[in-house]
Amino acid sequence: AIYGPDNNIFDMETPMFLRLLRGLPILVPHGGLVAGSYGHVDDLCDTLVLMAEHPAAVGEVFNVTTDGATSLRYVSVLADVVGAAPRVVFVPDDVLAGLPRPVFGHLFGVRHHAVLSTEKARTVLGAVPRYGLRDGHAQTFDWFRAQGWDGLSDALADPVWKASWDFAAEAALADRITGG
Repeated sequence: AIYGPDNNIFDMETPMFLRLLRGLPILVPHGGLVAGSYGHVDDLCDTLVLMAEHPAAVGEVFNVTTDGATSLRYVSVLADVVGAAPRVVFVPDDVLAGLPRPVFGHLFGVRHHAVLSTEKARTVLGAVPRYGLRDGHAQTFDWFRAQGWDGLSDALADPVWKASWDFAAEAALADRITGG
């Protein structure tokens, strides 16, 4: 998952920052064990430049990420960045199976373990990420706040993925799960 300033996939870090700032429930399926790799957009761009300039990159494929993380660690890191305690609500698999679509975005929706190795990018291209999971999201959170997005009242919808969020649906599901 590529994240960072100007991300146009609006069901990743933007709504997570908002959930944390507002004390909203964070729905976490599969026991928080969905694993993924996260990479900052600046690191991706740096590596693309290296690929364009390096003869050994021709015809090759490179992974550009930093830390692999479970969904629960992702939430924990972003909560630390925001300075808020997360209200995690685990979504049982039987409840998840009955949902028409994931109400928590595409980050946690599929049970998978897609932690990618960046060893090839390091050894062939000399690519070294500037951002780790926490400091990259801290930089992104600073950008988010500078845009005034911490005061968003309406959900954003990107034109390509149609990704967004529905905090009311998330809260209703959290109440259904917790009996609250």
